[in-house]
Amino acid sequence: MKKRENTKTSGPNGDLLQAMEDSDFGARWPLLYEHLVDLFWSDGTHRVTSTIVIFAEDGWCKMCLNNRAEASIAFVTARTVTACFDELEQGLREEQIDWRAAGKGKHR
Repeated sequence: MKKRENTKTSGPNGDLLQAMEDSDFGARWPLLYEHLVDLFWSDGTHRVTSTIVIFAEDGWCKMCLNNRAEASIAFVTARTVTACFDELEQGLREEQIDWRAAGKGKHR
């Protein structure tokens, strides 16, 4: 994902640049935060935000980051929710995320 240099939440026309605002989350996991909230690419074109699904299974936390803008998903597993967020952030920072093509799924 291209890093957006402008961190303001609204543009000159009052357009919302971010889907939500959480400065604590953004300070701890800035790249993941951009995936979840930035509504525009660095060139000003609109983008679809990513989503996260959190699972708890057999004492493990599992997360799926769905990069809807690029139709890809990535999974991480750790003992805690915080550790999963840390894993995702580190993977994004080091460009070591194992991205896979997102399935189309069946619509009911």
